[in-house]
Amino acid sequence: MNFETLILLAKPYLDAFVAAFIPIFGTMLVQWMSRREHNDKWQAAVARAASTAYAEIVQSGKSLKDPEVMANATASGVRYLMSLNPQGVDALKAPGMTQSHIAVKIVKAEFGKLLAADPTVKIVE
Repeated sequence: MNFETLILLAKPYLDAFVAAFIPIFGTMLVQWMSRREHNDKWQAAVARAASTAYAEIVQSGKSLKDPEVMANATASGVRYLMSLNPQGVDALKAPGMTQSHIAVKIVKAEFGKLLAADPTVKIVE
């Protein structure tokens, strides 16, 4: 059996495989792209919420060590995040935790990244 005969015998099987593979691969690709787009939107919303909290602290002109300033800024960021995507926060909810617990943790984590990137913020007095 030569190579050309082998190709002729395998062609119907290859055609069937490709015909079955394309819809499956296409569906997987569409799902992946949709999930990626959702994640990108969610990350952008969290970043905007932390930026809102950061802007509130800057506008207040008070120290980051003031617990009241931090609480107000975090609450502002949480309100912003919840107004954008309450279902997204709800999807992350763990047993025994409320939406606000999750949102506060998310905003504080992103807020910490902003503080770490700011060269004017110092840890040591």
